[in-house]
Amino acid sequence: MRITNRIMTNNAMYNINNNKINEDRIFTQITTGKKIDRPSADPVIAIRALSLRATMTELAQYYEKNSKDAQSWLEVTETSLSTGSHILTDIRRLAVSGPDTYKTLQDWTTVVNQMDTLADEYYSTGNVDYAGRYIYTGYRTNSTLTYPQDTTEEYSNIHDEFNADHIDTSTRVTNMQKLADGDEITAAAQKESDMKRYEVGRLRLSYDNIKTSVPPSVNDISVKYREPMLVSAVSELQPDTRNIKTVNLSFTDAGGQSHTVHVPVSNGAAAGGASPAVVVEGETYSAAKNPGVPTTYTLNTASYGTFTINEKGVITAPPAFPTGNVLRATTEITESRVATVTFTADTSSPLETVNVPLTTECRQPYTVACENGYTAQVNTDGTVTLSKSVGGASPMTKTVRMTANGSVSTSYNEVEKHPDAVITGATSQDDIDTLYSDLAAGTKDMVFNAVTGELLFSKKMQTTLSGLKDMQNAKTIDVVYDKSNFKKGETRPEHLFTCTKGGIIYNSGSGGHTMHYDVGYNQTIDVNTTADDIFTNELKRGCQDLKRVLAQMSDVDAKLNTLKEHLRTETNATNKANIEAEIKAAKKAYDYLTDTMKRQFSTKITEVKDALDRESDAITVNGTRSMRLDLIQTRLQSQSTTFKELQENNEGINMEEAATNLATAKNTYSASLMATGKILQHSLMDYI
Repeated sequence: MRITNRIMTNNAMYNINNNKINEDRIFTQITTGKKIDRPSADPVIAIRALSLRATMTELAQYYEKNSKDAQSWLEVTETSLSTGSHILTDIRRLAVSGPDTYKTLQDWTTVVNQMDTLADEYYSTGNVDYAGRYIYTGYRTNSTLTYPQDTTEEYSNIHDEFNADHIDTSTRVTNMQKLADGDEITAAAQKESDMKRYEVGRLRLSYDNIKTSVPPSVNDISVKYREPMLVSAVSELQPDTRNIKTVNLSFTDAGGQSHTVHVPVSNGAAAGGASPAVVVEGETYSAAKNPGVPTTYTLNTASYGTFTINEKGVITAPPAFPTGNVLRATTEITESRVATVTFTADTSSPLETVNVPLTTECRQPYTVACENGYTAQVNTDGTVTLSKSVGGASPMTKTVRMTANGSVSTSYNEVEKHPDAVITGATSQDDIDTLYSDLAAGTKDMVFNAVTGELLFSKKMQTTLSGLKDMQNAKTIDVVYDKSNFKKGETRPEHLFTCTKGGIIYNSGSGGHTMHYDVGYNQTIDVNTTADDIFTNELKRGCQDLKRVLAQMSDVDAKLNTLKEHLRTETNATNKANIEAEIKAAKKAYDYLTDTMKRQFSTKITEVKDALDRESDAITVNGTRSMRLDLIQTRLQSQSTTFKELQENNEGINMEEAATNLATAKNTYSASLMATGKILQHSLMDYI
């Protein structure tokens, strides 16, 4: 091969260029700290870098953001729970020392005011927020637990549930209102024998000042108590071949309100029979297969017309929207499982079997008509309540509660009662005395005091309710009432009870408002403690009882002091005898009230103990979550370190090695320049 000067020059220049490129590459590595500056430089490193960077981004989200946010939430909860526990401990200390320490009216006044103030502070801990979100109110993080001021809001069908151990006694001293103030010394004096004490059964509701109609009606409140069925309900899922078609309709009405409905098509409907009626928000829906065209369905509504749907779930009629009261609508045909429930309600009932379609939940509860006169209410959490009311000599409602997957959680017979009389603010003290007397004598079974928020029972009714056995997954007594006026510091019903406000039903199912934080790969942690885990209204209601007795004691004490002053100045013998009789009667009434106050303090000890137990359980659960989060954070930190090291090894360079390589590259580049310069000084002609 012939070697020319051009070949030698080109080779020398090529060598210089390569050496310069290599020097620049190493210099760029040192400058950036990375092995490559573009994916094409090393695709393997580039692909691995993308994977490692994605992993590091996820770890940073979990460790630096999610877990830190969860930790802060748990720490705020821990501080609030600790504060509540200290407050309850102070209340318990006052309650324990009360009966033996406090003797005078001033003593009682001081301690009751202290306990009431501490109770207010305890409930205020329920309004603690984290980053503007209230920590105890579940998903309703923009709503306080208690009312910040006196408020008027209409709540209906508040379900206030209790167990039998909540039944206690109510004590009333009659004829206290007839005690003279001292200026009626010529009137017939009250005697000691006139001061009678009646004790009747009582169930204290969670609120006072319950709403009543005008005039008040015994139907303003209903008391439902539950007893286990003779043979508890069991359920069995039917095979998939027994699944039923369900028409799922979502539409927007002319007013812009969105609706979602799940309407099952019964097996009988396949042959043209009637389908189960579904009632949602007061509207009735039904669906059936068209006998003439078995691959299509007809969905009937009372207010929104009729829809024809093909087997693919497409609406074929009406052909277009908007039409009538519907702006837009979509449908889907799905299948729903069927659960067969079997039970025997009582000795007078046969073994019953009911097939229940397990349809999907909506944002509001809805009912599905089932066979044999039963209806299934599908709650907002997917749970189902199967029920049927029966009349006769012993009217009751047979009820079976089911989970979303069709298993039975509890079953019972529910008996509904209404009071014989209602006490309102317009009821006179004499009439209230008479009602207590009637209850004690057994001529009345139940009286509702709407002012104090109490149900009062005869001995017979008290025995019946107190003897109810606790049931699994259900309380034994359900009191349903309305309320509209709330005082500052009272809890909002939607945080503790099933209730209705503005047409919206709150807490219709048993599902909680648990917030889950993603704190790792396939790892979540519950961060919130809901109000119903800790708070009840019993603590505040107990303080109201104490204040009510204290007010009566203050009233009697004032009358007693006035009577004593009049006795000191009175000269008429008849008047003096009247006053002395009044004084004896007042002292007896005061002694009765003092005894009632001491009993209330004993009850208060139990109330505070129960509250402390709930608080301690919540502290334990919250602490366990924090410990688990600490372990997760430690693991995340370790993973971050490991993947950071892998990322550095994959992308990063060894600076010492790179510096050595750069020095070598520079020397090589310089040497190539020198060699090329030497070569280019001569040509091939110099050797001829």
